[in-house]
Amino acid sequence: MMLRTTRSAAACARLPAHLLMLALLSGSMIPVAQAAGQDFASCRAITDNAARLRCFDALDRAPASAPPAPVAPAAVAPPIAPPAVTEVAPEPSAPPRPAPPVAAAPAAPAPVDNFGAVAIPRAAPQEPKEITAQAIVNVDGVYRGLIFPLDNGQTWTVIDDREFEYFGSNPRVKLDRNLIGSYWMRILDGGPRFRVRRLK
Repeated sequence: MMLRTTRSAAACARLPAHLLMLALLSGSMIPVAQAAGQDFASCRAITDNAARLRCFDALDRAPASAPPAPVAPAAVAPPIAPPAVTEVAPEPSAPPRPAPPVAAAPAAPAPVDNFGAVAIPRAAPQEPKEITAQAIVNVDGVYRGLIFPLDNGQTWTVIDDREFEYFGSNPRVKLDRNLIGSYWMRILDGGPRFRVRRLK
């Protein structure tokens, strides 16, 4: 007996999985088929035709027993994520306030003694009666507007309306002042004498 059971188990182990499943389902349906055969036999035993018909109709309308529905696995709740940390931007610092403008100090008032002094004649600065210098210019006639730069740094211009004939290069000149305050220039090597005004 033990040997037969072992061989049967080994034979079942060699069957394909779908055939094994079919055999299990067929075994589970045997009690259902037996119950249905008993019901049909009971209906056949009824002699009244109308009652027998109603019995068969009731069997047709009876729902077949369904296999129990598989139990769905319990849903696993996803892990709760930690709340997101919102970074708070630092508030911008207020710009430094500009320093208030400093009012300029008021100009000192002019001395009272200067009031009306512009009309008072002032003494002329001390100056020599005449000077001699070297003109740095090529002279091609003397006329109004001619410029005479001198080697002492001064610059003079002719303001005489007369014209004079003179031709020379870098002549020596002498300047003097007359009684009414006019300035005159003379070219020393026998040249003309004419009125001039200082520019520089």
